[in-house]
Amino acid sequence: MLVMVELIVRKQIKNDGRRNYFGKLPSSDCILLDFIKPWRTFKIIEVK
Repeated sequence: MLVMVELIVRKQIKNDGRRNYFGKLPSSDCILLDFIKPWRTFKIIEVK
């Protein structure tokens, strides 16, 4: 499973139709945001 994320919002923003809403990150996984740096790509890989 490969997910491409273009924007991570860490605060509330107005939905102006220019962004795609992907979903919410559970608070238990918010520590992962510390590893995602601006303008860098990353992958979310499902472990089975």
